[in-house]
Amino acid sequence: MGQELAAARQYYDQKRRELGLDAPETLQALDEWAALHLDRDEPADAEPLFRQGLERKLRVFGEEHPATIASLKNLARVLKQQKKLADAEKLLRQCLEIHRRVQGPEHPDVIVAMDELADILEEQGKHDQADSFLRQCLEGWDRLLGYAHSETQAAARKLVFKLQAHGKPVDLGRSGPAAGYVCAEMGLWKEAVAGFAKAFESDLPKEPNLWSDYACLLVQTGDTEGYRRLCGRLLERFYQSNNEDDIAFLSHTVALAPKALPEAAPILELAQRRVAKVAPGSGHYIWSGHVLALGYYRAGRFDKAAECLEGLLKGRPHGDHDVANWLLKAMVEQRLSHDENAQKWLDKANQWIQRAAATSAPLPPTFWRQWLMIQFLQREAEALLRDKNVDQPQRKSDKPKTNAQKNLGGRASPSWRLL
Repeated sequence: MGQELAAARQYYDQKRRELGLDAPETLQALDEWAALHLDRDEPADAEPLFRQGLERKLRVFGEEHPATIASLKNLARVLKQQKKLADAEKLLRQCLEIHRRVQGPEHPDVIVAMDELADILEEQGKHDQADSFLRQCLEGWDRLLGYAHSETQAAARKLVFKLQAHGKPVDLGRSGPAAGYVCAEMGLWKEAVAGFAKAFESDLPKEPNLWSDYACLLVQTGDTEGYRRLCGRLLERFYQSNNEDDIAFLSHTVALAPKALPEAAPILELAQRRVAKVAPGSGHYIWSGHVLALGYYRAGRFDKAAECLEGLLKGRPHGDHDVANWLLKAMVEQRLSHDENAQKWLDKANQWIQRAAATSAPLPPTFWRQWLMIQFLQREAEALLRDKNVDQPQRKSDKPKTNAQKNLGGRASPSWRLL
């Protein structure tokens, strides 16, 4: 490093003699010399060099030139390392104003500049100002890139963690599902619901997974009426679709909890459509049999649910998929008055859940939806085994469907669809 530093200084001196102090090559050589001091963790030596470069670039290029802005940021970085935070803040505010003036308020460089400024403010204890900029960063990335983009998710995670660190309520303001997903990963269910609700205030989302995740959160927070209203809207939005993802998410969502729709027939019909639609290689395939068994259960056709589960329980183990089937099996056995078998399957599922909670985080962040679904079934099964009449549908025989029932598969607007 010492040899590189000497060589960088010699190169700068050479360019200065040959081309003059203000030549672009000379200014670039000066920046490289200063950057080597930073690499050696010598910010005090880098600072005067960056200052020289900034002064010359302001004179030669002007304030709005990219090279000048880069020098402003480099000098701010050096000042931050030396804990000269007020001076660094002043430079970063200057950078932000230049970006806004030159590139407009929605440009990515503006968002990055706000994030850098928020870090300096945070280090000075100016938490309210820092939080305000972080919120603007999140909203900016959401508008530019969408809620699912990694930049948006990172901004959401940073904001939520900062609010918690400051002891503030996780009030997401105008933030949408990006922050909602972060809150869900952290088990902040009410805050997650508030984030998702923003996405449904104006234009309804096109992504069926967003509807399904929102439905899970509504069930988790006990908003039964909100869940049922959402299922009705979901049905209106995606029932006509032939897309595999749409049908997969729709069928599972309306089967999550009892009485999602006024009648159970469409729940079973959607589960049957899913099995027919989803290909064996699809990521939805492993859950399709479970959803079908669940559809039979919601329709009160317990013998058919048991028959469907029999094949699933003989397959290879698949973790949370198996546990969901064990819980459903417990409920089916209870409905068939096989009390001892019902308790056996419930105990087996509970043991798996307890082991999973003991060996890893109770709520693995990337699988929170699956964990919530398991918890819903667990609560429903435990309640059913305590009181056999809880939300018990009328048991139906497996007689052939009537013509009216067959017509439910049509695309007209049947009476069960919620407006």
